[in-house]
Amino acid sequence: MHPAHGSLLIVDNDRDHAALLATFLESQGYTIALAEHGRHALDILQERSYDLMVLDMLLPEMDSLDVLAALQATETLAQLPVIVLAATDETERIVRCMDMGAVDYLPKPCHPVLLRARIASCLEKKRLYDQHVQALHQLELLNQNLTNRVSEAASALETSAEIRAQHVREMEAASAIARAMNSLMDVHELLTFVMDKSKEVMHAEASSLLMLDKEADVLRFHVARGTAGAALRSATVQLGHGIVGWVAQTGEPQLIPDAYQDPRFDPSYDKRSGFRTRSILTVPLKVKDEVMGVVQVINKIGARSLIPTTWTCFYRSPVKPAWRWIMLASTNTPVLWPKTCAMRSNRSAR
Repeated sequence: MHPAHGSLLIVDNDRDHAALLATFLESQGYTIALAEHGRHALDILQERSYDLMVLDMLLPEMDSLDVLAALQATETLAQLPVIVLAATDETERIVRCMDMGAVDYLPKPCHPVLLRARIASCLEKKRLYDQHVQALHQLELLNQNLTNRVSEAASALETSAEIRAQHVREMEAASAIARAMNSLMDVHELLTFVMDKSKEVMHAEASSLLMLDKEADVLRFHVARGTAGAALRSATVQLGHGIVGWVAQTGEPQLIPDAYQDPRFDPSYDKRSGFRTRSILTVPLKVKDEVMGVVQVINKIGARSLIPTTWTCFYRSPVKPAWRWIMLASTNTPVLWPKTCAMRSNRSAR
């Protein structure tokens, strides 16, 4: 409510009657504004708010029913209390005004003391209503805050469980890779094993390893794991072509959340294999800052795309040091990769 007792808007084209009411109500501590017709009253309400309106039943230009309809149609004015002044023989019109939102009525001309009592009663009801609305709003905010906290707590628990499960997978993969590196003499088998573990640790649908053939200036698929792996075994990628070629050429890793929205993506491999690529994590394999190959992890199982934590997972996982060891081994043993390729060719020939 406004300062003092409240602010009132009196809408009455009878200037003498309006002045009489205004003088008395101002003496009682109310702030008064006067309007001679309905349109004038609505213009005044656009400039500032009032606590209550005293509305004459019969007005020029825009009558009381039109004014009440305009108030109800305006969200900020719909709850403005209105006391109607009407002749005693206008019962039907009074009822229509009450149906349109008026909270009370007085016969005109009305006694100022009686009007003051009705105004005080209406303003008290409005005060209680406003308190009720504010309390409901605070309760709604409290409920929303509580819902958000419960949701955050549940999400935190779920995330914590996922992190623990991820750490378990990483530790199991590290142990398995260590055993494989000590027992597997066939480099291709070791590469395949590490690729399987990289796919498993990162919950991916597919993974692949491409090695750089410097003489031909192409990347060759050495390992391709997943439903489309067999279709890619003999495939090559030109250096600089597609996302894989771009990563091999620049040495910069890439996490692509939507492959088909990236202009570098080459969909021909999907057409060839029947696989549908959604998202890709592509990481260069380097030895002494020289790119030797590229690892790809494709499509997170049960999710629309790979997320930034997949990136962290790759660099924190046991897969990365395993790749580094294999790359160093291949660098220190120049005949290693040719032998691996020959073994793969022999397998394919059989």
